[in-house]
Amino acid sequence: MVAAAFDHWDSRAGDPNLHTHVVVANEVQGTDGAWRSVDGRTSHAAVVTVSALYDALLADEVSRRLGATW
Repeated sequence: MVAAAFDHWDSRAGDPNLHTHVVVANEVQGTDGAWRSVDGRTSHAAVVTVSALYDALLADEVSRRLGATW
């Protein structure tokens, strides 16, 4: 699996909004050489959980580095 993460520091309006976009390649090559798309149902079902984990880890890191409280 190939994924790339891109950190963004602000919103489209220019307001501070630290967040990360992750792009996952939706094509895989099987051992038989044929190319197939990834079944995204499992990933899609985990979006809420993964988002909450990301938010918690980000808040922890900001607190650790900057002393912010929530």
